[in-house]
Amino acid sequence: MPRAVRYSGWLLLFGAGVFLCGTGMSVDVLSGLPFGLFLLIVLFAAAAISHLVVFTLPRWLRERRKDGSRCPHCGYTVPATGTQLCPECGATTTERERRPTTAASDEFKLWLTKAAFVCFCALPVAGVLTGAEFLTTWYFGRRAFRSYEALTFSAVPASHLNDRWVIPAYTGARVPGGWLYEDSEVLGIRPAIFRPTRWTPWPNAADLFYHEDERGRGRVFYYLD
Repeated sequence: MPRAVRYSGWLLLFGAGVFLCGTGMSVDVLSGLPFGLFLLIVLFAAAAISHLVVFTLPRWLRERRKDGSRCPHCGYTVPATGTQLCPECGATTTERERRPTTAASDEFKLWLTKAAFVCFCALPVAGVLTGAEFLTTWYFGRRAFRSYEALTFSAVPASHLNDRWVIPAYTGARVPGGWLYEDSEVLGIRPAIFRPTRWTPWPNAADLFYHEDERGRGRVFYYLD
């Protein structure tokens, strides 16, 4: 297999691992970790079965057909002992090359080790990205609440009302990093909630918010419908 194709396959496996693990952790940074691990294990199992069927099994069947008396290149009958020259294709093969080997199973075991390493390297990468989004939400949410008095709130765009969370009674203001919403029925009392613009490269299973209580203590939390 060409080196570029092989490396592209490893890169694809790593990217899929980050994508699926991050999707699982988007439920919550910590409580979503088991779900992310589950998706990662499913990916590893699917990749292992695919490699087994497409590459390892055909090679294993070829090895099983070897009996020492056939040329491994063209299948022509040659003497079973010693080094022989195939009169059909001209290949010179040793007796060991014409006998069944464990090369297919050995290669598969090595591939499994590499694939496990690549898949589980995706876990800290997904964790760092999810944690970074959590921290940026806290940073921009805190800034939004500090600038509340200078903001002008208006009707929330229709696209916001079509999603799973935004309440029609809310008005909103565009702020750096996302939107700040307040309840239009109790205007001017306290911003209701800050909702960040999500930037992680996977489907987010839960909504992410920043909120402050009456004492100004902020917290970032996930909300799963």
